Amino acid sequence: MVSRIGVDTLVLVVIKPLSSFQKGTFRIPTPEETSRISSVARILNPSIPVRMGCIRPAHPWKAKMEKGFIDSGANTIAYPLHGTIEYAKERGLKTGFAEMCCSLL
Repeated sequence: MVSRIGVDTLVLVVIKPLSSFQKGTFRIPTPEETSRISSVARILNPSIPVRMGCIRPAHPWKAKMEKGFIDSGANTIAYPLHGTIEYAKERGLKTGFAEMCCSLL
C-alpha cells in the first residue's frame, strides 16, 4: 500500500506497551519478526530511505532488533545503541548523527 501511494521516506516503529495496564494487550515482536518486516519494506521500496524510528521497546531484544534492521538494509536507526554503531561500522557502513526527527532527514 505504501509503495502505491508513494512516500519520501518510510519510518518503521515497534509498538510497545505504554503502561503496565497495556502489557497484557500488546505483545512485543521478536527481532526475527521486526527483521522480516524491515526486509520486506526494503525489497518493496528500494529507492526510498527505510528508517527505524525511536519508538521501540527498551527490551533485552533491542540490540538484536537494531542489528536486524541493519542487516535488512535500513538507512537510519534513531538513537541506536553503541554496539549497533560498531556493528554498522564493522560492515563497512558510514555512520553519522543528526539532531532531528528521523522522518525529517
